[in-house]
Amino acid sequence: MSAVASRKALELCVKWIYSTDETLGRPREDGLQALLHNNGFSSLMDYSLWRRFQYIVKNGNMPVHTAKTLSKEDAILSLNILFDFVQWIEYCYGQEYTERKFNAHIIPNANAESKRIEAEYACVIRDIQKNADKIVDDSGQHTKFQKNPKTELRDVGYSCPGSRIGQQGGRAVTERGLRKPK
Repeated sequence: MSAVASRKALELCVKWIYSTDETLGRPREDGLQALLHNNGFSSLMDYSLWRRFQYIVKNGNMPVHTAKTLSKEDAILSLNILFDFVQWIEYCYGQEYTERKFNAHIIPNANAESKRIEAEYACVIRDIQKNADKIVDDSGQHTKFQKNPKTELRDVGYSCPGSRIGQQGGRAVTERGLRKPK
């Protein structure tokens, strides 16, 4: 995902330069490749920086248009190139330039965060499954279900989203959660 975001950020930066730098002639097409290959654009910066933009474009397009996934290293390299480009923009167009160095170690670990969230959701799901036989009706009374919870829910007037049980007027209820029909 960060490779796609890097590509989008690159495109926004390039369009910002075109809107700011009056010496650039705008090409007929507004796509990223047309903007990057406009004769005036590549001459603004060091050729090696400009050549590396294709890496961001390729890696940003790949997950969107194919089933391929990128490695963490590819995504980090795209971020590094984008960082260098933003540094160049700040140097050329900014009021006060402060040189910075790219540090991949401060990038949050998305895998650890997603595993933490998955563990939280698994806990919630276990809790729901454990307590699925308890429903509180409008009077605050708990109802125990012994046979088929979906059938018994229908019998007490609740509808189950995504199922044919609890239909009203021939339409299945699609709202989240259980709801008592009016």
